Amino acid sequence: MVFAVVALGIGAVIAGLAALVVRRRPYAMTALLTAIATPLLGLVSTIVSLIGAFRALGALPAERKSAYLSQRIAEAMDSTWLGLVIGLPALVVAIAAFIVISREEPSRRTGK
Repeated sequence: MVFAVVALGIGAVIAGLAALVVRRRPYAMTALLTAIATPLLGLVSTIVSLIGAFRALGALPAERKSAYLSQRIAEAMDSTWLGLVIGLPALVVAIAAFIVISREEPSRRTGK
């Protein structure tokens, strides 16, 4: 699931940059929605990983529980920080695209 978070975040950055290059509002909207979804997907991935880790604890022998749990918690936290580290810059790019496009649109309508 970590790869899904990374892929979605990279897609958001690419969509935001495309919106800046092409100067079209639908591209900026796609970038914004994807940028918002990236940290949320990271949090969902964290929760799913933690639930799986705690469910599996019952089947493990006592001497392996702490090592298993620490490994699974570390994997879950990776999803969280990747979602934030990639999602927040993507959000900044998407907002920048909206600002640039909004400033240009009045001049397109008036023909100036």
